[in-house]
Amino acid sequence: MILVFGFFMLLALGWFVFSVYGDVKAVQTLFWPSTEGTVISAEVAIVHSSKGASKSKPVIRYSFADDGVEYESDRYSSTIARGSSFWAKEVIDKHPTGSSITVYYNSENSAKSVLDRGFQKDDLWMTLLSLAIFILLFYALRRQLKEVKRIS
Repeated sequence: MILVFGFFMLLALGWFVFSVYGDVKAVQTLFWPSTEGTVISAEVAIVHSSKGASKSKPVIRYSFADDGVEYESDRYSSTIARGSSFWAKEVIDKHPTGSSITVYYNSENSAKSVLDRGFQKDDLWMTLLSLAIFILLFYALRRQLKEVKRIS
């Protein structure tokens, strides 16, 4: 039983570390400089999960220049931006083809850019959820170890 708790604790810890890493990357985008870009194309893409569920995601292809070099990207945010089709269409409607758009880019690597900087509330919830699961498993494992020690 202790091995099972340990295994799931490692999974929860890995999930937590992965979530925090994504949150840190998202927060870093808050400090990226901005420039004006142009929307090349905008559409809603449907993303299917392995379990058959589907989510919508805005795919906005845009171009921008930094130090005279032209770049193109379709990265909306530093995190996985998926949601309802209503939300994705709302994002697309705000950025029609040919319109001007604010692009945030990494000054150390201008090829990395986003339109929506920072992180989304779902990202924070995932981090907190993974931490809560890890803590619960930690206390369950600790309790099991005390029980084993008491019996011995």
